[in-house]
Amino acid sequence: LDHTGRRTDICNRPEQFLGSYEFVATTHYCKNGAMPKEPAFIFMLDVSYSAVQSGLVSIFCRNIRSLLNSLPRESGQEKSSIRVGFATYDQAVHFYNLKNVAEQPEMLVVSDVNDVFVPFVDVDGYSLNFCNFSERLSLLTEIEKMFAETRCTETILGPVIQAGLDALKIILQPGTDFYSKLAEECVKNGCAVDLFLFPNSYIDVASLAPICVITGGTMYKYHYFEGPKDGSRFLADLAHDISRDIAFDAMMRVRTSTGLRATNFCGSFYMDNSTDMEMGVIDSDKAVHVELRHDDKLPDGSAYIQTAILFTTCSGQRRLRIHNIALAVSSEYSHLYRLADPDCLVSFLLKQAEFLVREKTPQEMRDAITHRCAQMLATYREKCNEQVPVGQLILPESLKLLPLFGNCIIKNDAVSGGNDMTVDDRSWMMQMICSLRIEDALLLLYPSVSMPAYIRASFDNFSHDKAYIIYNGIIMFLWIGLQVPQTWIQDIFNSNSVSHLNVENHIIPERDNTSSRGLRRIIDRINSGRARYMKLFIIRQQDALEAWMKKFLVEDRSSAMPSYVDFLCNIHREIRTLLS
Repeated sequence: LDHTGRRTDICNRPEQFLGSYEFVATTHYCKNGAMPKEPAFIFMLDVSYSAVQSGLVSIFCRNIRSLLNSLPRESGQEKSSIRVGFATYDQAVHFYNLKNVAEQPEMLVVSDVNDVFVPFVDVDGYSLNFCNFSERLSLLTEIEKMFAETRCTETILGPVIQAGLDALKIILQPGTDFYSKLAEECVKNGCAVDLFLFPNSYIDVASLAPICVITGGTMYKYHYFEGPKDGSRFLADLAHDISRDIAFDAMMRVRTSTGLRATNFCGSFYMDNSTDMEMGVIDSDKAVHVELRHDDKLPDGSAYIQTAILFTTCSGQRRLRIHNIALAVSSEYSHLYRLADPDCLVSFLLKQAEFLVREKTPQEMRDAITHRCAQMLATYREKCNEQVPVGQLILPESLKLLPLFGNCIIKNDAVSGGNDMTVDDRSWMMQMICSLRIEDALLLLYPSVSMPAYIRASFDNFSHDKAYIIYNGIIMFLWIGLQVPQTWIQDIFNSNSVSHLNVENHIIPERDNTSSRGLRRIIDRINSGRARYMKLFIIRQQDALEAWMKKFLVEDRSSAMPSYVDFLCNIHREIRTLLS
């Protein structure tokens, strides 16, 4: 210690002066007491008739080599250390030996899908470091040729995932709930599954979802996929998926000081006990919500929360990352409401609604969310504004938009269901919601409406002589008013009038003029850095699809759901009931 009583080595010990820091983990924190190898991405490609005819196989084989140049790497690393492997499947699973230097790739077929294994003596040949062996990917050209004339229409999925795990030296145990049990085995062995689905009919997404949700993976869906229309969106999603910041084989735990306790956890992970969240991977597009319960007297001064996450980096190094936070303890309700985080609260309420709708009816879920919003606002009214007349609605500054977002939650199709939403679409959105980042959750609930300036999401704000972009992180609309200037229509679509527009393919042509370049630049900027590349729909005023688009204008009334103003009145009535 120095003359002030502080440690003399404090500057050399990050845990002594930083709230967030990392340690390189020892073998004590590694599976089987051995340091991990470099992580691997195993690509499983559907080569059935429908996949070939839609253009999926061709698009993947011709573009994956360039996309792999963006594999994630450590800070300061010139090349990624991640290994890459490939397999194809239809009614059987086809494996390719990447160590084979012959011109013709070595392919081995496993047709017994009930007992899938990697049929190589040297399993490491199934995946190689891309940067060192990129020339071996000539096999992708061969794959495209081999299956160009296929007539096989049936595909398998479960055994394909099993094969990928077997390639990573995993032994699976059979279970009743196949995909859930398979996902648990994946997590225990540090693996995650990303699914790219291309359905033309019902495929029971609800049964497939656990393989992504439990392992920390991501699910993408392209209904009625057509290469010319949807290929660029698929490639953008694939490029983002394999290049984003990512950690492998992760375990997370939240610790608290006396008086606080972590009770509820929401996200994409597996819990074998009440404290540890295990993930095959965790990436920069995911968030974990933890609800803390105040169940004892808090000491004066500060309350402490620590989050520790053990993970493997892209280069195969095992690390332990620690986040510490000290929060001031107060008995004043005014302090609590002044410092409330509305974005985090709204995101948590959305995920709670997604959980409730699995256990209760949609109406019970809506009542529960409405009551919780009213309860928070009634407590503020009771504890912080006692002198104000009961009939006056008073909202805390930090939560003045809570009624708006509360209404958006109960109107959201993913949790409330909608007549124009299929069962698969709803299941896909529900599994996506549980791990949404806060900013993505807010955009999903309250879509942005712009062009050129942002306006509120209400059709009353639309002008017939303008065009608007509406987007929520999944879908994007370009709405065109009937009185939009003819010069703009000519520049963008090379058409003489709005009524003559061909909007069936929902594609904005690339034209060499300022308006066209500007519009495409805006759309690219909106999509840039997002977890998913949004599907674009071009809608003219009074088109049949306009009614569907209006559901995204969340301040307006839609079918049986209230407008924002109506919901605000409902909340006010419930607050008065609670106060009385």
